[in-house]
Formats: sequence, C-alpha cells, structure tokens
Amino acid sequence: MVTELVTNVITHAAGPDFRRTLRRVGGALTLTVTDRGRGTGHPRPAHPDDDAHGRGLAIVHLLADPVPIACHPLGHTLTVHLTSYVREEGSC
Repeated sequence: MVTELVTNVITHAAGPDFRRTLRRVGGALTLTVTDRGRGTGHPRPAHPDDDAHGRGLAIVHLLADPVPIACHPLGHTLTVHLTSYVREEGSC
C-alpha cells in the first residue's frame, strides 16, 4: 500500500517532494501521503489495453477505507485506513 501511493507521487506529482505518515490507532493503521501534485485529485480510469498501469488506486480502494483525496494549494493528500491487517499485540 505504501509502495503504491509513493510510486504514484513519484510518477504523477510535480516533484519528488512528499510526506508520508503511518500510524497505528487502536486496531487500525492510518496511512497518509501528501504530495505537490497539480492534477485534479481524481484517479484516471485504467486503459483496457494496458495491463501494467492505472489500477493501483482502484486496488488501494478495495483493500482500505480511503478518505476522499484532499486538494490544497500545494498539492494533494490521500489518507487510507487499514482495519483488516492489524494484528493484536502478542499474536504472530
């Protein structure tokens, strides 16, 4: 998940300057990525002839509970909550 969101920043944002945070709160992980992108903040649909690109954010949305992408003067912020992948302390 982190790799997908960071790859999107490197590929689509205005430069390599970004911030990511990962926090555990109770039984959930919260991942936030902020970039300096200049796009619309809306994922583009995948092209049916391209098997390698355009599906990352769709997969993120399937695996996590995303918050809508926030657009701000310096770029975008995407926050996702992962509730299914947090193990209880002491479990393996």
